[in-house]
Amino acid sequence: MSDWYILHDDHSVSKAITEEEKALAYACLEGERKIVAQETVGNKWVFTVFLGLNHSYCSTAVSSPMIFETMVFDDDHGEDCYRYSTWDEAVEGHRKVCSELQSGLSREELEAAKALIEPLLSNPDK
Repeated sequence: MSDWYILHDDHSVSKAITEEEKALAYACLEGERKIVAQETVGNKWVFTVFLGLNHSYCSTAVSSPMIFETMVFDDDHGEDCYRYSTWDEAVEGHRKVCSELQSGLSREELEAAKALIEPLLSNPDK
């Protein structure tokens, strides 16, 4: 069984335990409250939301619930999906995805460039 979570006004979350809390969690999915951030970057739309329902592949007590999601849409088709456990992670993830899109490079290309540049920055004499 999947777990429902409630998003509070201070952006903290709590697990819905009772049936009443689960109904409240479901009701919170309506409207603007669930939207973390959204913006258009070039021809892509980046949309980050509170899911309410744990989308973690591993639903053990050890794993963190994946209850926030960033989707990248291109011409109404979802391209990439990133999931997070907290509001702050979702905000940072949204910012990072938008930054990557603005660079025009793929995630793999950015990681390869980072691997080349970081040693140069830590050792400027080479």
